[in-house]
Amino acid sequence: MSRSSEVTRVYVGQLGHNGDKNEIEMEFEKFGKLHNVWVAQNPPGFAFVEFYDERDADDAVRELDGKRICGVRVKVEISHGKGRAGSRPLPGSRGGDRSRYYDRYDYRSRRSPPRR
Repeated sequence: MSRSSEVTRVYVGQLGHNGDKNEIEMEFEKFGKLHNVWVAQNPPGFAFVEFYDERDADDAVRELDGKRICGVRVKVEISHGKGRAGSRPLPGSRGGDRSRYYDRYDYRSRRSPPRR
């Protein structure tokens, strides 16, 4: 069983421009209590769903991978990001210092290429 302070993050891919947070929530909450659902807007095409219980996340992956959600066949898998699940809150989720993360990210993306 997952520790209460950690969540298990599930990646939902191949959404195209069809990602609808409410529809994704409805599909995934059938498997257990959700911590957060985040749908990418720019670029669109994927979402992350956070479960409080790792077993619920595993069940969702097993049942929903390859199913139609938001009108398209989606890829669903446990997220294997660089950090531990729950180590960095998703944008829009409770907790964390979002502005510091985005300031650091924006700085890297706006840097000019090296001069030659």
